Amino acid sequence: MGKDNLCLERLLLGIDKKTHPDIAKILYDKIETAKECCRTVRSHRMRKLAHLDLRTALNSHPEPLPKVTIGDIDRAVKSVQDVVRSFSQLILTCPRFMYQPEL
Repeated sequence: MGKDNLCLERLLLGIDKKTHPDIAKILYDKIETAKECCRTVRSHRMRKLAHLDLRTALNSHPEPLPKVTIGDIDRAVKSVQDVVRSFSQLILTCPRFMYQPEL
């Protein structure tokens, strides 16, 4: 197994899904939406930035990278903002909720 990464899914680890299934479901759905909104941008990150793919660098990759528009980037950023905002509203402002992140 790889290194622990800071990712949106990590927000779900501290939520007791039996005690707060509604909160867990809302956040899970928003995280899945964010992942889908970030898919195009993430493909560029994976092949060009994080792991420079030789065939991508030589323009000979059999699967060309998808075009990324400003709209794609805007949707990606807004979807991540929605996850963080929802987490803050649902978890951090609820006086009866005890969030215990797993480290």
